[in-house]
Amino acid sequence: MNLVRFTLLSAACVALSASAPRASTPPVSSARDTEDDGYVWRVVTDINNPKFEGRVGWFEGRGSVPYVYQIAQTEVLTRQYLEFVRAYWPYYGGDPRSEDFTGMFITARREGNGYTYEAMAGWENSPNTMSLRMAARFCNWLHNGKMNEKWAFESGVYDAATFTRNPDGTYNDDYTRAPGAKYWIPTADEWLKAVYYDPDRYGPDRGGWWKQPGGSDAFLKVGYPPDGQTNGSLWEWYSSYLPAGMYPDVTTPWGLLDASGGVSEHTTDGYSFGSSFLDDGPEVVREHDKAGQPVHSTHRYPDTGYLDGLRLAKRMIYDTP
Repeated sequence: MNLVRFTLLSAACVALSASAPRASTPPVSSARDTEDDGYVWRVVTDINNPKFEGRVGWFEGRGSVPYVYQIAQTEVLTRQYLEFVRAYWPYYGGDPRSEDFTGMFITARREGNGYTYEAMAGWENSPNTMSLRMAARFCNWLHNGKMNEKWAFESGVYDAATFTRNPDGTYNDDYTRAPGAKYWIPTADEWLKAVYYDPDRYGPDRGGWWKQPGGSDAFLKVGYPPDGQTNGSLWEWYSSYLPAGMYPDVTTPWGLLDASGGVSEHTTDGYSFGSSFLDDGPEVVREHDKAGQPVHSTHRYPDTGYLDGLRLAKRMIYDTP
């Protein structure tokens, strides 16, 4: 594995805030909103919350969401994505061994006329990477009840027929989700709200925005538990495993884990957000963890899959946003 391609440009860090990250336990989905789908869901309420008023030019005025929705507590894990890879590979038109298809932690081995896919030992419960296009097909597949037929990967939430490329290298991908979608890639508004917005920021029912993903303005400390608070930049190939949920006491105001660290996360706005264990040092982690700071311009390479992962969003059972 070439470490160079995972190195991201370093950015200047900003002054450390005096406030400390908070540990919180927001409500999980109620019984009427929960399905046995293998994910833990957090409900994001406070309809039409105040907009993000952070960096000018970087998503200022975004982050207000006019509906209640659910978002996964952790990113999609390698073992969860492995089920999709095994189901989709007969229909995949590219190299079945490519990380653009499998992500970082799934290996392909030739077996007869096909391939056998396995999770790398020790990385089964780590977040896996995937391209934006594969993330969309993953959502289609979940929406369609994991049907093992080609149509189930190509439509339902996103229309994969739009996943084409022009002679000049630009893409025509449309990531508008269909009405009635059950699972989807978060929009930038949904992601920002779930990570940085706190409905009680200034007191009960007095909402506002934090600057960092730990329910605080303070930078999270890079390091292993118990002293560390994020695994951003801690990736060392085969020398240490980085499972999801390493820091159960470090959450967003809505109870999300690993909003810092893990892998950067896709949104349908064509940008990924959040620091990653692939980042090049704590200063880059701090820069990528800033509210409103995009990490990668995924709309420029939606078929490339070795940098970003997915935190699923989901509709409320009684409502369709």
